[in-house]
Amino acid sequence: MYRFKNLGGVIAVLVLLLILIIVRLSDKNQFKQEAKAAIEASEKVGNTITAAELKKLNDYLVVDLSSGNNQTASDYPHSKHIPFSTLLEKPNQKLLKGTKGKIVLYSENIADATKAWVILNQLRFKNIYILQTTENSDVFKYKFQPDTLARLE
Repeated sequence: MYRFKNLGGVIAVLVLLLILIIVRLSDKNQFKQEAKAAIEASEKVGNTITAAELKKLNDYLVVDLSSGNNQTASDYPHSKHIPFSTLLEKPNQKLLKGTKGKIVLYSENIADATKAWVILNQLRFKNIYILQTTENSDVFKYKFQPDTLARLE
């Protein structure tokens, strides 16, 4: 009889673990894409779009991620202000899922737009781009001139 009591405790623990696993796997906000896909898109710079390319498009939505009332992407006809902190709220996700065409993320701070791109990419949103406000930001803008004041004599 004592063995059956121990067996009942083990079965109860296994059922509890099974329930926890099922709850964890059914979480809808769990990341679904591999990180490798995001890294490849970043390396190829396939996740950015310039303002000139954006003007040629018809179907797009510019999402202004700035906080507060600093709406700076209102220059574009198809723009919506969604602060970064409210990006994952249900009405905003419904709006983004219903968007036909490209979703272009804009923020004064490029780190916020990049974080939003990673989050939305992991949640399996398609056609997400980051608005590149400067052309070739990685290229040096100034000609190298050595310091002539320091003499190495």
